[in-house]
Amino acid sequence: MKNPTVFISAYRNVSIRYILYSRILDYLKNKDLRIVVFLKDGDLDYYRDKLRYPNIIFEPVRLKQSMTYLRSSIGIYLNLIRVFMYGSEGSFKNNSPEVWKIQYDKEFLTANVINKIKYRIVRLLACLGNHSLLLRSILVYIESKLFNGKIYDLYFEKYHPGLLIVSSTGYMIDPFIMRSAKRNNCKVLSILHSWDNPTCKPYRGCNPDFVVAWSEIMKRELNIFQDISENKIYVGGVAHWDVYFNGAYKQNPRSVFVKNHSFDESRRIIFYAASAPKTFRKTFEIVEYILNEISNNKLVMSSQLLVRLHPFYLSKGKDGKGQIVDIYRKRIEEIKSKFGDLVSFSLPEVNILTDDVDLPIEDIQNLGEILSHSDLLLTEYSTLMIEGSIFNVPVINVALHKFRDTDKPVSVLENLNHIRRVIDTGATRQVYDYDQLINQINTYLMNPDLDRENRERLVKQEINTNRGNAGESIGRFIYSLIGTG
Repeated sequence: MKNPTVFISAYRNVSIRYILYSRILDYLKNKDLRIVVFLKDGDLDYYRDKLRYPNIIFEPVRLKQSMTYLRSSIGIYLNLIRVFMYGSEGSFKNNSPEVWKIQYDKEFLTANVINKIKYRIVRLLACLGNHSLLLRSILVYIESKLFNGKIYDLYFEKYHPGLLIVSSTGYMIDPFIMRSAKRNNCKVLSILHSWDNPTCKPYRGCNPDFVVAWSEIMKRELNIFQDISENKIYVGGVAHWDVYFNGAYKQNPRSVFVKNHSFDESRRIIFYAASAPKTFRKTFEIVEYILNEISNNKLVMSSQLLVRLHPFYLSKGKDGKGQIVDIYRKRIEEIKSKFGDLVSFSLPEVNILTDDVDLPIEDIQNLGEILSHSDLLLTEYSTLMIEGSIFNVPVINVALHKFRDTDKPVSVLENLNHIRRVIDTGATRQVYDYDQLINQINTYLMNPDLDRENRERLVKQEINTNRGNAGESIGRFIYSLIGTG
């Protein structure tokens, strides 16, 4: 009897880290399974060499062909409907469409007349869909018929899998392979790799048979906003944060850490964790302002600034040439030259590939080491609000300047469900101008235990299942679905 076959579509670098580099794959690879992993076409050889397991086969995800469908004149607008369309229950609704509206209004309402009309139709259909499960189902059905993922049928005919694993409920190109799976009598499991997936990603483009959520909160969001039945949802925990709880995480002594960054051991370490430059355009201006305040002795304690750029900075540049960070290298060098050992820049650990960059799981440990030695965390509404709280580091959200290229303040992000619930715990403090920023930095430097209980509350709220062994627990759940044990 042949071993059961499992498909894993993990072409996103964050999905590779979450599924393939965590204990999820560690558990599955040691079972009597044939695992077929779908990755970006140009990166197959790299991962074949890195993940050398006898029962794993690698196939191209056919990204360019699928993106052609997604970016077609019809595909763009069908996908856009799902950006604005979600279920709701009473006052419990998804606020992300109101935030994305700011961005899309600016883009489409300055476009030509035809595109303006199309955008209005999209918004109308989404508005109607928000109030009707039947209409949501009809719209997804129509899209599924027009873009049925037939290009993936050959894989299902070749391998006859019993289960397809994707890292979303069906956005970007995932709906295509999910629809092919459904047509070929293969069950679909969605494993969410990020805390914002149920709310900030489009309404599902296909109805998965099973979903793995991080928490009960995420489970409710999936049930209400994405119309996924509760009995399909397994709360498995956060696989890539296992290392923070299971004892596997090891850190260097502070003296070694300080030396590695050319810092002064007597100074406080302020950690500035930047978010993606698409949304936060003025990060380097803020960094320079803080450094000027440090050098002018405006902080209550002598400090130094460690700046870590978001992994997006390390992404491929336009047309696949260079990296996005190349645009900022001159600015970084100027800051380093001006402020010397008061500042250190830390880039996420990545490997540059043909089609993408690889995010090694070791970078999670590097981030943990930074947090463990930091006295204060400045972030821009990222998941580091939670990670900082794991390490009991005071957290400030830096909400200065505008949201993207709009005239709205970046603080509109506080309306997003996943960010609002973090802020509501009181675990973080938000600043909206430079005076508030310096005052709040000084407040936490003088009293780092301030809001400690709220940080503990946040961690209990967001990471309350399978702490330290989420990866293995999710692996066991997957194995149970295959019907082999």
